[in-house]
Amino acid sequence: MSDQPPPPDSPLDPTESSERESVSIYEKLARLDVSGKVKAALLGSREEREILIRESNRLVYTAVLQSPKLTIQEVEKIANMKNISDDILRIISEKRDWVSNYSVILALVRNPRTPIPSSIKFIPRLQDRDLRFLSKDKTVPEPVRKMAKQLAMAKKL
Repeated sequence: MSDQPPPPDSPLDPTESSERESVSIYEKLARLDVSGKVKAALLGSREEREILIRESNRLVYTAVLQSPKLTIQEVEKIANMKNISDDILRIISEKRDWVSNYSVILALVRNPRTPIPSSIKFIPRLQDRDLRFLSKDKTVPEPVRKMAKQLAMAKKL
């Protein structure tokens, strides 16, 4: 009868319930020990994997990368993250299924945390437009930028 929205603590308010759910995921994961986090990384939801990939424990983040539920879109998102371990990026760069996807390769090369040998390995596979962009990108390491510039100039010949 009234046009007022339900009160915030009402179960009918969808924004409040999703907020409570995300907080509970953080809380739930924070309370777990390492073995519980590994299990959650392997079998958990996308949101749990997204949180656990940032863990500093190698067992936890490798479990996320070994999860059978991990999609190529999630791998691309991880490869784009600037605040994760370079070890994670190295693991991604070594998995053939993932680096067969161009967007994952591009994300790895553009990420300043990717180990230089891994980045250099993928530069010849980049498209001309991305090579030109990479050769001017100040956020990537100097050797990567130089190689991209050399390849871009060689392709112009």
